[in-house]
Amino acid sequence: MPAFPISLPLYRKRGTAVEVLTLTLLIEQEDNRWVGVCHELGTSAYAESLESALEELKEAVALQLNEIDRLGHLDAYLRDRHVQVSEVATHAEGEWAAASVL
Repeated sequence: MPAFPISLPLYRKRGTAVEVLTLTLLIEQEDNRWVGVCHELGTSAYAESLESALEELKEAVALQLNEIDRLGHLDAYLRDRHVQVSEVATHAEGEWAAASVL
């Protein structure tokens, strides 16, 4: 089965703004497992079911972004990967979190 893309919107409260970015997840079935890769970041995960593979990949992407942000390199990291971040509203500070895939 060929890989199929899924858009993953991520949201983060930063200062008084809410930022959003969208990443592309490529999912495919290999033998008896599902494998997912984030196109922009190169993060990957796999599981026995499609739903589990998506959840594992979303968690891995959020962990990766949060750790890079904690180290103070997130803006450069995203810029190097041509990922655009947009402000969408105002709120308090927080961490990246994956929204439900629709």
